[in-house]
Amino acid sequence: MILSTSVSYAQLQSNEQTLIPAYSMADLEALEGQKSYNEFFDHALDIRPSQRGSVWQRMVSDMAVGLIDFKTQRQDYKKPSWDNIEKLSLWPILQSDEFFQTKRRRYFLTYLKNCIENKKNNVCIKDIQRYWANSFKNIDAGLEIAELIDKHSLKVASWPFIEKAPTSELSHFYCSRAQLQKSLIGKLGQKMKDSPVSLDKWPDHINQLMNQDCWKKLVPDLRQALMDRSTPQFAKDLIYQLLKSQKDIDKEQEDLFLTVYLLEGPIIGDTFNLAWAQLSLLAEDYERRQRLLKNVKQFDPLPGALFASANAKKRDIVMKHIYNHFPEYFPYYAETCLNYMSGVGDYPRGNPTIQCSDFFKITKDKSWVQDQVKTRYSGLKR
Repeated sequence: MILSTSVSYAQLQSNEQTLIPAYSMADLEALEGQKSYNEFFDHALDIRPSQRGSVWQRMVSDMAVGLIDFKTQRQDYKKPSWDNIEKLSLWPILQSDEFFQTKRRRYFLTYLKNCIENKKNNVCIKDIQRYWANSFKNIDAGLEIAELIDKHSLKVASWPFIEKAPTSELSHFYCSRAQLQKSLIGKLGQKMKDSPVSLDKWPDHINQLMNQDCWKKLVPDLRQALMDRSTPQFAKDLIYQLLKSQKDIDKEQEDLFLTVYLLEGPIIGDTFNLAWAQLSLLAEDYERRQRLLKNVKQFDPLPGALFASANAKKRDIVMKHIYNHFPEYFPYYAETCLNYMSGVGDYPRGNPTIQCSDFFKITKDKSWVQDQVKTRYSGLKR
């Protein structure tokens, strides 16, 4: 009987624990008033689904937002705090709560910066992917995440976070950002690397990535990059084809680019063929050549990387073509070189004809430069 009594007491004690009543709405209201966030969310789901009306929904929303504000005010951006907020974001009532999601987004971006600063990149990447999978895919947040990814070289692709921006209604605003422009050109450049793209196909590729409002924001910077000496030749080739396909390059700028393209050591391909053909047309139009020469003179240093090319056969063929159809350039290049060597003129950036010695070595046995100019050069070299 003693044993039986003992067992009955244990059973009674166990039953008493299981019969502890769930928290009521009054309990939750008390916790809300006390700002007891952890206990509130530990028991908010004690309320049966059929009783989770507007009052319950309002309390959950307010407390979730309050929890984020509480952690933000205390600069609490630790991993466990973010995990708690992320768990709450899976609650159906909060998944569709725009105000909560906005607060969550702001908190996450600050958390992410702290995470990266603490050099926990693998953890950061997992949190980025988890956040993005369960979010409204906000464009501004995506752009900021992509910027952090690129800035800190995180091993995760940044494109999925920004792909909506160039086709959105606010694309004219987003596409003014250098980071997005760089990503867009990178995506188009990848198509060129994967396989040759004809001019008539570029509009389709452009339209798949962005709308026309976005494209228009890219054009000014693309035109500038096209003539920038620091832009790699491969990139110039791509930019020219994009502008050409969209009819966003005028004849004068096209003449200048294609001629400089040849003078800077061209890459054999569609752009080279266009440059070759375009230069042939210049031989018949003196005024057009004079406009071209005027524009080329604005470069400092003058274009001439071709003269130093190690491929002598290709170099001489291209130089001959330039001389036959744009005969004004070689004499101007030679004269500028001689003026610099003799101290005539002002050259704040140094030698404007970097490949001068290569040029005169090549033209020594050719009629591209007058004999008296060659003699003068030889005299200045002594």
